[in-house]
Amino acid sequence: MAFSVRDFYEANQPIPPDTDPNPPRAGTPLYQYIVRRLLDSFNLPFGIGRYLELMHSSFPDVGPGFGLPGRASVMVRDEWPHSR
Repeated sequence: MAFSVRDFYEANQPIPPDTDPNPPRAGTPLYQYIVRRLLDSFNLPFGIGRYLELMHSSFPDVGPGFGLPGRASVMVRDEWPHSR
């Protein structure tokens, strides 16, 4: 969804109004567009592996010291610049 919103923002286009509280039905052009942009955000094939690596329970939230990074520092130092 974030990539879809970004597309509209960068194209200086208003987001189409939608008063239906339900998600778009499968197979509709809007549904296909959002799904395609969602898959783009996964940065396949490597993005899923990186996500799983960072979310694994053995990766500490805070570094154990001795210059070894924790999840928080890796996210801020390495991953945030990609998201930004």
